Amino acid sequence: MLLDRAAFDDVEDASHDTWTGNVPGPTWCDSMAPGGYTIAHSPGTVLSFGERGLAGAVVVDRSSDGIPAERVLAFIEEQADVCTDSSVRARGHDIEPLTDLDEGEVGWSTRRNDGEWGEYVLVPLDEWRLLAVGFSTFADEAPVDRDVLVAEAVEGAGQFPASAARG
Repeated sequence: MLLDRAAFDDVEDASHDTWTGNVPGPTWCDSMAPGGYTIAHSPGTVLSFGERGLAGAVVVDRSSDGIPAERVLAFIEEQADVCTDSSVRARGHDIEPLTDLDEGEVGWSTRRNDGEWGEYVLVPLDEWRLLAVGFSTFADEAPVDRDVLVAEAVEGAGQFPASAARG
């Protein structure tokens, strides 16, 4: 399990490795979602905080087909730029880069016109693996502290080494 529900308060439900790649966070920019970049059975966890929202993490590991983490990260960043510049923003959707991240991390805050918002962070783990971490909510407050969520996910990812890397 990537995230241990016991590390967080008020978790109502937890699912592991069933929502492959689709961590909460990219609330309207589907092309940023890690689901398009993960392989089947990627380690992941989604935590439900009931009406307070969802949080989760998934390991993005493309080593088995020789795609380094740097390339996946660059592509997701490019997709975020496309979403930021899209006409969808004119309908009240928003995406902004997060500036208070640790070195090497990249992330965004997103908001839909229906009030759902979230934060989404990508953390390079090594040459082959990224960790996608995020939450989404309709509430005024985040369901979980993002920094705690990222730290717990990084710790959990340590148990999942890169698959058979090429090269």
